[in-house]
Amino acid sequence: MDGTPTFSPGSELSVVEAATLASVSTRTIRRAIGDGKLPRAYISTPHGAQLSIPREAIERWMQERVEDGELGHPDTGLSIGQQRLDVATLLSGLFQQQADSQRQTLATLFHDWEVGQREALTGLLSTHQQPVLERLDALRQEVGQLRRELAEARRPKRPWWKFWV
Repeated sequence: MDGTPTFSPGSELSVVEAATLASVSTRTIRRAIGDGKLPRAYISTPHGAQLSIPREAIERWMQERVEDGELGHPDTGLSIGQQRLDVATLLSGLFQQQADSQRQTLATLFHDWEVGQREALTGLLSTHQQPVLERLDALRQEVGQLRRELAEARRPKRPWWKFWV
C-alpha cells in the first residue's frame, strides 16, 4: 500500500480505511475495538492477519459518538472535523483580512514616505537653489567680461602694414 487508503469494494474495511472514513486516527479505531465499541474480526492476507471492520459498524459507531456528544458539538451537531474546518476557514479569513490590512498600511506608509521625500528634496533644493543660481549668474557675467577683454586684446591698435608710428 502506498499510504493512500483505498476503500474496499465490500463492506469490510481495514483499520486505515476505517480511520479515514471516520476522520480519526488509526489509534482511535484500535482503542474503539479494544473497548468493544467496534467488532474485532481478522482476515487472512498475504502479509498475515489483518483487522477488518464492517462499514456498517463504523457508521453506527460514528453516529453513536455524535449522539453521545463525543464527536459533534451539542448545539450544531457538527463533527470535530467540520468544527476544525469551520475554525480553519474562519482563521484563514482573519489572516487574509490581517494581510490585506498590513498590505494597505504598508502602501500608505510607502506613499507617505515618497511624498515626504519629495517635499524634503524640494525644500532642500529651494534652500540651496538660490545661492547656486546667484553664483551661476556671477559666472556668466564674468565669462562675458572675459570674452570682451579677449576681443579687445585681439583687436589690433594699428593696421598691420604700418610699421612705424
